[in-house]
Amino acid sequence: MPDPHSRYKLRGRNPVEKDVFGGLDKFLKEQRKTSRVKKPGTGGEAGKSQQGKGGGKSQKGKRKEKQEASPGPSTTNWFRTKIHLKFIRDAQEESAQQPEEASAEGAANKSDYHRSTESEKDLKPGESLSDTHFYYQRTGSRRPSRLFVANVELDEDVPVDKIFDSRYLPSDDDTECQRLVDLWQDPAVEDAHEISDWSELAKLVDPKKARFAPFFRDVHDGSYRKKTANILFDYIASLFEHVPSQGEIEFRQHCYFPLAREDLGTHQGLYFRHYIGKGTLNVSGGQAIGIPLAICTCKLELGRVGISQSEIPGLLFQANMAFEFESNHEQYPAYVISVRGWRFRFVKGIMTQQEVARFQDKKKRSARIKVQRTGEYDIYDREERKDFIRVMLGLLRSFKDRREADFSTELP
Repeated sequence: MPDPHSRYKLRGRNPVEKDVFGGLDKFLKEQRKTSRVKKPGTGGEAGKSQQGKGGGKSQKGKRKEKQEASPGPSTTNWFRTKIHLKFIRDAQEESAQQPEEASAEGAANKSDYHRSTESEKDLKPGESLSDTHFYYQRTGSRRPSRLFVANVELDEDVPVDKIFDSRYLPSDDDTECQRLVDLWQDPAVEDAHEISDWSELAKLVDPKKARFAPFFRDVHDGSYRKKTANILFDYIASLFEHVPSQGEIEFRQHCYFPLAREDLGTHQGLYFRHYIGKGTLNVSGGQAIGIPLAICTCKLELGRVGISQSEIPGLLFQANMAFEFESNHEQYPAYVISVRGWRFRFVKGIMTQQEVARFQDKKKRSARIKVQRTGEYDIYDREERKDFIRVMLGLLRSFKDRREADFSTELP
């Protein structure tokens, strides 16, 4: 029998008694019994734990119980985030300015080399969070760095109908939603015991779902866990491509949020790899596009630091761009789809006309923003994936009726 000491790597000045190892073994054995769930389609054998693809009680059920026990937002918090905006010419210049930071970002997400962010550790309640973001300028002379301050009112775990009108949510018998749900799951692959190579995967996957084979493989392997990965937005974009009910609203790549309307579409501004927008390519006289209706972001940090770093800048710059097109509205909504690991949240920011004007004011550059975040949707779990698709489809349908969808410009 192997020495248990090496298994537990316990260290001490005195020898560790054997009954200590026996107690640890007994404790861990009990923990494994309680945390495992049955894997569907395996004849009762133990499968993967709650990250499980449909086994056990889903987060959707937990959210429902929570909302029934305590309706409405669970908490409202306040914090301040300071956004330092550095104006740079290109990605190479950014890397030269922040070599260590760029290297760390690249290690976390190689494909997203356009943006690098430095953030402080989570601070004590009442203190400010500080982030540095890079603003790309392809034209004009270099400008000095700017500081923006946002006072954030944060509501966590809000119901979906706080994010958009529930009348846009698909019903249980919505054929389009059912088609998407069916398309984005393949139990034969997800529940397979082992997949040794891609040729075996090709035999398992439903031919109608072949384009999602990499996604099913990632689910099978539990690829992301606590990591963030932009490739999940690629999968989602493929799923919601050419859906009739959402019209021209679709997922797109490479979005720049500039500070001024005339710079929209010139590869100038705050960069995001994925976004949701409306537009028509190759129209007479150029390219007609709408302003971005939501941005997609990978949340590298937990808590307020992650919200400040990954979500707040996108919300502020969306509201600012809508204000640039029409400055006479009482409120300016903005949206973020945020992911960490397999878990997604839908985020809405609301700024009043006065607050956006303060954001633009060169003497103030500070604003208050109300932020509402839904509970998590863990798409690793098939039931929650179904719920995620339903909410995402409802959000895309609701965007068709937003006034911001009609704000467009023609680009050369």
